[in-house]
Amino acid sequence: MSQLEGAMTPLGYAKFIAYAQSEKSRVKLFELPNMTQQRASLLDRIFSLPAVRAQGMTPYGTTYRSQSLAGTVLYASAVTDSSASCSCHQSSASVTISAPGGTASNSTGLGGAYEVADAQYSLTDADFTDSTIGVNNTFYSYCPIAGVAFIDFSIEDWLPLRYIQAYYYYYQGSEVYHRCNPNGHCDVVSAWTSAPFPNYLLANVAEISIAGVYACAGKTEDFVGRCYSPDPKP
Repeated sequence: MSQLEGAMTPLGYAKFIAYAQSEKSRVKLFELPNMTQQRASLLDRIFSLPAVRAQGMTPYGTTYRSQSLAGTVLYASAVTDSSASCSCHQSSASVTISAPGGTASNSTGLGGAYEVADAQYSLTDADFTDSTIGVNNTFYSYCPIAGVAFIDFSIEDWLPLRYIQAYYYYYQGSEVYHRCNPNGHCDVVSAWTSAPFPNYLLANVAEISIAGVYACAGKTEDFVGRCYSPDPKP
């Protein structure tokens, strides 16, 4: 205070003392801690906190399978997807098509969390018959953290196959054939020949039921000059 008094005029110092005394009742003083003593205790408290560990999550995943027909080619896919629960998972998928005329298959082997197996089979003459096409799908996924194969199963899809031999005519301006004698089974079939399209055909047709939806594939048996009735095998 003596240094402050020496640096100020007598009038200024007197005003400062009066202001300080008036504000004293509004000021609350806090004792500062001894930081050299607090440093050690603070670190001790930090490093003595209990360890927190995440609870284990049950691994999970999803499987998909699908089939489709385009022209005379049957496609099948099997998917194992466990990426949503952990990218560390090791998955595989396989699919096998078994038709009267042969088989086709594909397997991914053990890979990442998301694996897709695709197979395709081209219909042969032997497949134009009343029969069934089998599609076997296998799914697998392993969690290296939990040490468990939490997806591991196979499922078989059976696709009814109906053989039709009927007369068809080309619908001008399109790429489809219509049945001369429609009966609700493959009345319209995508053209299986290349342009120029014959106007009339006796065709062998495979009607395949895929998940309750009918798909049709045709092949030429003979060329004819007009529509005939009845069909050899409606």
